Amino acid sequence: MPWIDATESAEDTRAYLRTVMQGLAQGTEYSFAILEHGIVVGATGIRVVADAAEGEIGYWVSKDAEGRGIITRSSAALVQFAFEDLGLNRVVILCAVDNKRSRAVPERLGFSIEGTHRERDVNPSREPKDQVVYCLLRSTWDSGRSSAT
Repeated sequence: MPWIDATESAEDTRAYLRTVMQGLAQGTEYSFAILEHGIVVGATGIRVVADAAEGEIGYWVSKDAEGRGIITRSSAALVQFAFEDLGLNRVVILCAVDNKRSRAVPERLGFSIEGTHRERDVNPSREPKDQVVYCLLRSTWDSGRSSAT
């Protein structure tokens, strides 16, 4: 999430929120704060690539809120939103290869590994890193839901 490193002032935050609102109005991005007892502990969202019928989920959570399934539950809700409300066919999640906690989320939700983007994870404060591409297809999600009922 490169915008985190670029957010240094209240005006930076306002500019980011304007971008989020513009994406929402255009139907290309849906962002949500994750609250716990009225305090923001993380954020999640989905960016839509309409011509590919695909959505990319992103997330972050504070250290204090890690390990409690918050991101897994949030991501599961976004997957349902992507397939049922947005009519998408694919949902992807990109994770740094060495980020075990982040990678556990799509693995718990039944995503498959499609491959690795080499040196794609580039943020101003760190070296380029490889990213694992996880994908869940609507057909796989539908069949998983029907076998669970």
